This record gives sequence, C-alpha cells and structure tokens, in this order.
Amino acid sequence: MYMSNGLELVDTHEQIPDEIFFGVLSGAGNNELKIALALVMYTNPSVALDGHDLARTFNLAQGSEPAWELRAYGAAEYCSKSFVPLNVAEGPDDEAVAGGAVERRWQASGDHQEQIQAMLGFVADWSLKHDGLSPRVVFGSTSSPTQVRSPQVRYRLYQTLRDGEDDLSLTELTRAVGDLYSSHPLQAVNGQVSGLVTSHVLRKLSNRRGDDPLITLADPAYHGHNKALEATSPATQALYRVTGQLGANAQIHLNALMDLVAEADPSVDTIAFRRMLRLNIDQQIGYPGLHWVDHEPVRLDEQTEVAFVPEVEEAIAELLDGLERIRQGEGTQIWSARAREIARNPTEFHRLVEQGHKASAQATTPGREALARDLMPIIQSLGSITVAAAQKALEPTHRLTLGGTRQLLSYLVEIGLLISDEARVEPHSGITANRYSLVAPPDSDPAP
Repeated sequence: MYMSNGLELVDTHEQIPDEIFFGVLSGAGNNELKIALALVMYTNPSVALDGHDLARTFNLAQGSEPAWELRAYGAAEYCSKSFVPLNVAEGPDDEAVAGGAVERRWQASGDHQEQIQAMLGFVADWSLKHDGLSPRVVFGSTSSPTQVRSPQVRYRLYQTLRDGEDDLSLTELTRAVGDLYSSHPLQAVNGQVSGLVTSHVLRKLSNRRGDDPLITLADPAYHGHNKALEATSPATQALYRVTGQLGANAQIHLNALMDLVAEADPSVDTIAFRRMLRLNIDQQIGYPGLHWVDHEPVRLDEQTEVAFVPEVEEAIAELLDGLERIRQGEGTQIWSARAREIARNPTEFHRLVEQGHKASAQATTPGREALARDLMPIIQSLGSITVAAAQKALEPTHRLTLGGTRQLLSYLVEIGLLISDEARVEPHSGITANRYSLVAPPDSDPAP
C-alpha cells in the first residue's frame, strides 16, 4: 500500500472506458512534455488557465534553470490540438480557437479525473526510471488524419507480442490489429513495425517481403534466342544454374528460389531480381519455362517473425502491465498521488521535461511537420500519390529534392499515416513506382 503524508491510500476499482484510456494515451501519455504540462493542470484541476499562465507554471515547476521553456503559444497548441480532442482537458478545441470569440482557458477534464492523473503519473514515473526509452519512441506520434492513432495501434501490438507464446509473424500481428484499419491493414501494421525496428524497440527475425507464389519449372533449361546464357546478367545465370539442378516439373516457392539464387551467386541483389522476375513471369516475358501455379499464394510476410529487442522487453512489459492495471481500476490513488509528487518536485519535473525535450529533438526533423501538414490534404484529395507527384505538389511553398520527398513519404509510412503500394506507371510498361495513400480506419471520419 502506498503512503502519502502519512496517509494510507486505497485503490479504486472503476475501469477506464477505452475512449478515455486511448485518448489520454494518444493525447498526452506518449510524450513527456505533454505529460508534464498535464501534470501541472491536474495538480489544480478546478483552475482554468490560459496559455501564458500554463507556460509560466510549467517553467517555474522546473526550478531555477528550466531544461526547456514552454511558450504560451505552445501550451495553447497542446491544449487545443491534443488535450481537448482526446479527453485530457476541457476548454476550446483548435476549431473554436481558430474561430476567435472564445475564452482561451483550459483545465483538467472533469470526467475520470483521478484515473487520468494516475495514468499520467505512472508513465511519468516509468520514464524517469528508464532514461533513454521515451514514451514518444514507444508509442509514436499523436498526429493522424483519422481516428486511428499510433499509440492505440502500438499498445495492441505490444499486448499481442507479450501474450504470444512464440514470436509472431506480421500476418499474425495484423490479425490482432487489422480491424483498426479499413484498407491495407498488413501494410499499415508493417509501417508501424518498421518504425519500431528503426527505434530499436522491435526486431524482425526475417525480412522477406511480398507474396510467395508457387512456381512450376515446366522447362528449367535456358532458351535465349538472341544471346548465350553466359552473356546474360549474373542473376539470370544463377537462376538457370539453380533450375537446372532442380529439374523439370519441380515446384518451388519464389522466396525459396531466391534463396538458392543467392547461394549460387551471393553478389545477386535478390530483392531487385525478385521484383523483376515477378513482373516478367506475369507478362510471359523472358522466362517461358517458369509458370505460376494457379492457387491462392502464401501471403505477404507469413515468414517474417517480429519480437521485442531483448534490452527493452522488460521495460515495455512493465509499462504495459502498469497501464493495464490502471485501466482496470487498480492503483488509481497510488499513481495519482505519484503524479502530484512529480509535479511538485522541481528535480523530478526538470528531469521529465529534459527527457521529453531530448526525445522530441531526436524525433523531429526541422520542417517535417509543416511539410506533412501541407502534403496530407493533397494525398487525401487525390487518393494516392507518387514521389514525383508529391514533389511537384509541394513546389509552390517548398523546394524539396526527390530524395527529400521520398524520405518524407517514408517517414509518414513508418509512423502509420500512409501505406505504400508498388504499381506500374503505365498499365503495360515494366516501369514501377511506389504510390502512397492514406491509412483509414473502418467507418470513421477524420479526427480533429
């Protein structure tokens, strides 16, 4: 039992509704800076403050030398864009603020107040104990053009991985999370997993990509009319060395065939060769002896297993277990008291802000948020977009190279806002390009 000022605190046992739980996790619990601001508000929950007062209180709570100074505009942005839409605070949302005639003051939410404070206190305490593993890295960004937000998706991913007896494939993870998306759930989940692999939270134990159709070697011999096999590419030579060893009428999956090609010639780029081979066999070009078997193919990433990085697995389990207990109504008074302690302790509050500022600096590329805000409505209106089209669409206000545009689109895929599909530029051409489109949840309107 937890003691505060000599008083023994007893848990309450009211379960937090999912809308509140995931709203708070997405609106504040994924970022130490927002957690710190919310702790300030929940220390005096009945007092409504404007941006200037919130920023001043936030900065004073850090002691004589703030780790990072919050400005009034930033405090108002946090409140109107994140806290109010996602049940952390009460007051005008971003639309009301933009409209003008409203009192720009915010205060702690009146609903489930102590439980929200307990969530914030627990995540703040966890962050202070795990320097270098920020909630921002673990849960991702709040930003989303839909009601599906990265923290909710990642929370479910972590639960699935933690509860599984063995490492799980991307397909199995998608079965657990895919109902959050109305289209392309596997690509969306893969984007989340890829971002977490980059952040060293998860690891992929295999990295095979694409569907894995079965091939029948109707004729494994090379029949080039214009050039000898020795004059073809190293990849083609390696392929026919392999098919010659397998023999006529052998059947093999494409991924396994590529593994054998890599063994025959390690210099071959099997990812590029696989893509080219897949396209050419579809079009009956160049490889007449290789036939797809007419059956439902083994789908994307069945053999790609995902697991926690061992160094962070225990910390993630601690975070999930604690949040889940609070979600079920356990430890509410314990962790709400801890939230008040952190808010009133300049040393701990300073450290929390310092860690949040450090994580934000590492996660944010200068100008990327502005670029994303300009680009997302364009993609929404067009349905999908290529790198070249995105570069051209941004030209009126931003001068990006193709490489910079590709990096921006890849970042939006990684954080789960876009999905990427390879498509032919022209219906009958061999030229392909990635097209990027929004990830949308089922039957939902864009989030505020």
